[in-house]
Amino acid sequence: DIMFASLKDEEIFSITIPSKIQSYMASGKPILSMISGETFNIIKDSNCGFFCNSGDFINLQENVLKAFNMSAQELRFRGLNGKKYYLKYFEKTIIIKKLLNYI
Repeated sequence: DIMFASLKDEEIFSITIPSKIQSYMASGKPILSMISGETFNIIKDSNCGFFCNSGDFINLQENVLKAFNMSAQELRFRGLNGKKYYLKYFEKTIIIKKLLNYI
């Protein structure tokens, strides 16, 4: 029903986007995350799930309970937000066009 992702609170992880995040978004499932940096911002901006900073177990627990108490419709809505974001920013043809513009 929900996808989980977490990373250590280290500088390198705050500037990267794990490929699983893109896969999770493409699946249309909401994301429960404990990740800092760019991935935190993506999940927040897309409204595709629940987020807290790396190592923040208190807010992770609160987010688990929040997700558990949400209706299936509300969870589906968040998952679809992730899919829309994926199609707009991460879909293969979009990435290729961006890459070609940099070259």
